[in-house]
Amino acid sequence: MDINVHNITPGEVLAMFAVELQAWPKNLQAPPEKLKSRIANFSEGVFGAYDEGHLVADTTSQIIEYNPETGLNKSWSEITDGGFISGTHNPAGNALYIVSITVIPKYQGHGIGTKLIEKQKELAREKGLEYVLIGFDLEGYDEYNNSEPISIENYVNLKRNDQQPFDPKIRFYTRCGLELINIIPNFSAGSAHAAKYGVMFQWKNPELVGEVTE
Repeated sequence: MDINVHNITPGEVLAMFAVELQAWPKNLQAPPEKLKSRIANFSEGVFGAYDEGHLVADTTSQIIEYNPETGLNKSWSEITDGGFISGTHNPAGNALYIVSITVIPKYQGHGIGTKLIEKQKELAREKGLEYVLIGFDLEGYDEYNNSEPISIENYVNLKRNDQQPFDPKIRFYTRCGLELINIIPNFSAGSAHAAKYGVMFQWKNPELVGEVTE
């Protein structure tokens, strides 16, 4: 599978929406007006993955001001202006926040999501940003907790026999070089079937953020 990743143009909004329709349930789909707004506000952070010219996945982002001392304890809607980013994109900020990563189901499991994250990291480097951040729901916790009660703090640290994270989302983003920074109750508050908890992950730009030593 030869996948090419590059910026999406404003004329591809409907192609992006077609990806949304295939990848997400109706309550989680971003409508064309939100996708158009993300491109209009920060086209540099909108990338598509193409298979023989056909859009099969995409990612969008915005720039925000981030204080690593306090973390980012807000809901997805608060961070992204409800997904429009027109009121939250800050060109003078120090971090890139990944608003979305969407992959058509039949293309999942082929490393496309990883390619898209790497593209956002590359953009952060190019723009001299210190961090890349992404937040997401932990539906897996709700399912696990219903059958075997466990605290969210213990769940995020669960490991498989191979010592990889138990939760598939945490495992994926950890493999992509990101680290857990905080747990956020009701991260997707207001959306149907929202998980009880979400988490925030970050990547530090090694060219700009060194390890703090005593």
